[in-house]
Amino acid sequence: MANRSYIYIIKKDEKTIGLSEAKYDIPLVFKILVSQHTQMVKSRIFEYDDTIALQGDFKGGIEKLYSFLDNIYLKQIGNTEFIQNKIKKTKEFFESLEGDYFYLDASEVLEMDGEDIFFENKKLFERIKNIDKEIDDFYKYVEEKQRLIYEIQNKLPYKGLFAKGKNEKAALELKRLNSEIDDLFFMDYWGGPLYYTID
Repeated sequence: MANRSYIYIIKKDEKTIGLSEAKYDIPLVFKILVSQHTQMVKSRIFEYDDTIALQGDFKGGIEKLYSFLDNIYLKQIGNTEFIQNKIKKTKEFFESLEGDYFYLDASEVLEMDGEDIFFENKKLFERIKNIDKEIDDFYKYVEEKQRLIYEIQNKLPYKGLFAKGKNEKAALELKRLNSEIDDLFFMDYWGGPLYYTID
């Protein structure tokens, strides 16, 4: 089984809704959702004495997510029409939900480096407390990917003896870069069921 991070909604009656899971990663959108009034809490999935999970305010997390999504559009990051459609679908998904907290359990991912999960979760907690820096770093990373895309596009089409091979190689690289940007946003994977159901 792949190591995953899991995010849920916790309601006041302690009922849970599984939102999403990610293999070998903790997507930025997961961090954003638990970024408001964040607390370190015990895992609801694994039996562990220390606080190896996180939870954050539901309403504040939604507002922070919407702000992030709106800025993606305003900054024209990615394919504007394509991203706008994803933003619309993501907002429609969350508008139908209610809850008290977002709950993030990334302990499977945090233990991949062989370090103590509690201390790794504490590091994650500190990064999420400074979520605006995480978001800014994300923008910079994606903008660099876009710069590479524009650089390749401005060279096309190649001409000359080896043009066909160069154009094919460039097309594959453009596809890879666009796919990488798409995956970074992680807006196609909402809704269960998740590998773990929390009772």
